[in-house]
Amino acid sequence: MHIPSLKEIVSAEEWALRCDLAACYRLVSAYGWSDLV
Repeated sequence: MHIPSLKEIVSAEEWALRCDLAACYRLVSAYGWSDLV
């Protein structure tokens, strides 16, 4: 199954924010704080 990337569709600023948010979520999950996320 092919899942297209949004990287080519959104602006560079939005892509950077999405990456930062994903990294934040991974940290939250790693510390076990994801029960409220």
